[in-house]
Amino acid sequence: MDRFEQTATAIETGFDHYTEPRNCHLHLVEQSSTQILARFSHLGKIEIINTKKPLQDYAGQPLPCNFKLETDNPHEAAKLALELNLGIVFIGALTSATNNFGEKKQPAGLRGVIAIKPKGLTTLASTNPQEAIENKSDQVVINRDKNTVTVGAGLTYAQVNKIVAEELGAEYWVAVDLTSIEEALAGAVFATGGQGPSGIKLSEIAVRVNQTNGREIQTLTTKQELEDHEGLAGLQGGVTELELKILKRPPRRFGLRVILKGTAGHQDYSPKAAALLAKIAPFFKLKFANGTLSSEAGTDFIDGLEIMDRASIAVVNRARKDYLSNAILHEMDNANSDYCVYLTANSTQTLEQLCDSADDNLLLALAELEEIADITVVEGIERLEDMRLIRENIPDIAKRQVTHSKVKPFSTSLDFNFGIDKNAELNPLQLQEIYHEILRAFYDYEKQVMTYVGTIAEAKNTNITMFRYGHLGRDPHTRFTIWPNETNTRPDDVQDVGATISVLKKRLLSTLKELQEKHPEIQIHAGEKGKTPDPSVLSAEVLARSQAIIATADKNWNFRAPKAFKN
Repeated sequence: MDRFEQTATAIETGFDHYTEPRNCHLHLVEQSSTQILARFSHLGKIEIINTKKPLQDYAGQPLPCNFKLETDNPHEAAKLALELNLGIVFIGALTSATNNFGEKKQPAGLRGVIAIKPKGLTTLASTNPQEAIENKSDQVVINRDKNTVTVGAGLTYAQVNKIVAEELGAEYWVAVDLTSIEEALAGAVFATGGQGPSGIKLSEIAVRVNQTNGREIQTLTTKQELEDHEGLAGLQGGVTELELKILKRPPRRFGLRVILKGTAGHQDYSPKAAALLAKIAPFFKLKFANGTLSSEAGTDFIDGLEIMDRASIAVVNRARKDYLSNAILHEMDNANSDYCVYLTANSTQTLEQLCDSADDNLLLALAELEEIADITVVEGIERLEDMRLIRENIPDIAKRQVTHSKVKPFSTSLDFNFGIDKNAELNPLQLQEIYHEILRAFYDYEKQVMTYVGTIAEAKNTNITMFRYGHLGRDPHTRFTIWPNETNTRPDDVQDVGATISVLKKRLLSTLKELQEKHPEIQIHAGEKGKTPDPSVLSAEVLARSQAIIATADKNWNFRAPKAFKN
């Protein structure tokens, strides 16, 4: 074989067999990349990722990919990537891609890694129903005969719900309420197992999910199939489209700001928060029936339940200088409080009707908590939106606060959820006691980090900050960030402090599992980054099923699976 033939063969197979002078080798790699760009060019916008400036998620975690393709035809893109022997990772808006790669190294035997991003809509309107058969990522088709909507993987649920509301009416929606609803892509939400404040998973409202393995379109329809594939981070294939139920909800929506009294100075918030959770539990147990969303308490329900602390709101106030965050801080001052719980509620009645009603309702339930909480009603689309923005600003600031640091910071948040079995027969006092034990475990974790780990951080000349912005009834989602002082340039110091926090996280999970043995009604499951970041959260049964599914995928997909998912 002459020199020309040798080079051509290397380009075609993707392996660098020709290893004479280094400048020739570099030329070969350049030609190989050029060939790959040419092969994908008809499918959309493709680019080479600079190794010195890798693809990153919002938290600054790198995704070691060589190419990035944005396409409206993710199935054809996956087929071509398989043909060219490329590693494949489907990406969304990269809002929650942390731990997307279990293995950071370039995979052996593969030609490189391509990140495929499904392209979304440019015009907010329904598309041709025929496209629902073609698995195009930029489609949204309302199926009126079935009360469902077919959603391409590249849309956001904010777009979907805007189209549904415009075409069917404001009371109709797809019950997805992510805090990142304006950014997160539809397919990625299924892949990460993302949930909003209500805790509704896509597997609960999905009729069908299509995914490509690069060879064929696989259709998931049964409850077990949907639950098994949700949250696997695309290690077994990429989502192309979803068909989801359209539900009808009550016409009125309002918010309730609940300031927990007497919790200033970082006093233990768990007793009062537990009392709140027990009181509103019937309104937070959501039900799907006859095309409507309701609760155990009746037609009215709570679909958002979030906790924020004073320090996090103060950071937002300094960044935004807005009237609302300032007002919340004043409310907390008046109540001698460091904790604000925010509820979003849906009702068939106006607030005046609820106040005048003799029947049990959410406002009457909360009125019984006046000794432990100050409550402010939030009405109107603009004010509801303002509260949402404050809640979203907290994690955004938390993730980006140290991007200027010369030494890579350590940032970690909790990502496992707890819940109470909906079928458990517990009286309000029993429920309150269980919630108290759970939340006390979270509070103890936070206190240990800020005291014990805080002392270590100070000794190592590093800083530590805490942000809380989570879903009170499932996961307070506390994030800790470590970064060095200006005079400290030792990365090991940051990682040492971070490692101590990781130990305490594992201890928290162990405590929750001990509580689960004591109270079988407690459920512990994976959080909003799916099943793969922390397999110790999973039950043996779920872990085994996940391993089996991932094992059947081509190495082009599962090469990046964490070790625990490789049989």
